Amino acid sequence: MASLLPLLWQLCLLRIGPQDLPYSPALSRALVIAALAAGLLNAAATDALGQHLLPRLLVTLAFLVAVPWLLLQLRGYGNRLAQTVAAIAGSSLLYALAFLPLSLLTADFDPAEPQPAQVLAAWIGLFLTGWKLVINAHIWRHALGLPFAAAVLLAVGLLLVQVGFARLLEGAG
Repeated sequence: MASLLPLLWQLCLLRIGPQDLPYSPALSRALVIAALAAGLLNAAATDALGQHLLPRLLVTLAFLVAVPWLLLQLRGYGNRLAQTVAAIAGSSLLYALAFLPLSLLTADFDPAEPQPAQVLAAWIGLFLTGWKLVINAHIWRHALGLPFAAAVLLAVGLLLVQVGFARLLEGAG
């Protein structure tokens, strides 16, 4: 794992692509589990471990594994699945860990009376989310052989669909 962290960092800086990660289905599974666990930590930090936890986890899992599988199959690049999932899950793990202090800081956020540190944390969170979209676009560009603009549209579209599914499942629960 120690040698993986610099690779994931380089991926997040857009210096390497998913093809530069080791091909290892076991590593992909481990990164998916770690990303889900980091998401749980963020949910715990914001007291969001309520009844909608399972639907959120299922949606996250689908977008970490099933969506890449489907998109890669449609493009005829099924052999790229392990590295693509590792890239998406690994960057999601780093994103979740970077977001954790912000979650702790904004856990009791009151929009009517925001504290300056909470406002700063919100802006940093917005930046991190935007950067995560850029990272995802970078990953999709390499994994699917897309132009960067198309990969950005795909990354944004997938985020919107993921959020929509999560809200839909929360409403059903």
